[in-house]
Amino acid sequence: RYKQQYFSWTEKEDQFIRDNGHKMHTVELGEKLNRTRHAVQQRKYFLGVTLEERYRKLAGRRAHKHFVERR
Repeated sequence: RYKQQYFSWTEKEDQFIRDNGHKMHTVELGEKLNRTRHAVQQRKYFLGVTLEERYRKLAGRRAHKHFVERR
């Protein structure tokens, strides 16, 4: 049976999210931090970081392109 592993977040990772989370999509952050999209999304919520409006449309397109390419 598969056992889930949980890895603690480091201060360095948190700072990276605080610095870049406003302008990078969760998929991109996850790739840089070697974390899943869902893990990054939860951490962004915990830290109170949201994507700025001007980046939302562009980031959505990037995420969609990334998702389609991986299939």
